[in-house]
Amino acid sequence: MKTIFSFSLALSILCGCTAVGLVPVEGPMSAQTPLPVATVVFLPDYYISITLPHGEAFRGQYQSSAHTSPPASDGGLGITGTWNKIYGDGFYTAKVVGHEYWAVLTGDKGTVLHVHFITSEGRHPEVGVAVDDKGNTFKLG
Repeated sequence: MKTIFSFSLALSILCGCTAVGLVPVEGPMSAQTPLPVATVVFLPDYYISITLPHGEAFRGQYQSSAHTSPPASDGGLGITGTWNKIYGDGFYTAKVVGHEYWAVLTGDKGTVLHVHFITSEGRHPEVGVAVDDKGNTFKLG
């Protein structure tokens, strides 16, 4: 685990990318001890790379809600409610709507992950949430 995060940190320094953690807050992964933290690397040209602790890898482009609306459906996973559950009632409407970035990624083992985040100064991820089709909810940042 430390090795993966150390490698990601070194990669982010070399490529000018930003690396953050993705922490499970609800679902099967949140019950594990120690708590598994995924590595999220934001790459140039709106690419995102995520590696879950069990090795499943995700990579793809993320979109800005200023240019493309997030999917009308998140597969019933409740992204709006997830923001409010993690950051407090009304957070989604007050801080996220119109300012979010999002991606729907399929991992190399078939997991579908919906990632939403907001940035500071349009570059560095500030806070975010993610949900997968395995019942896990994550806090980004």
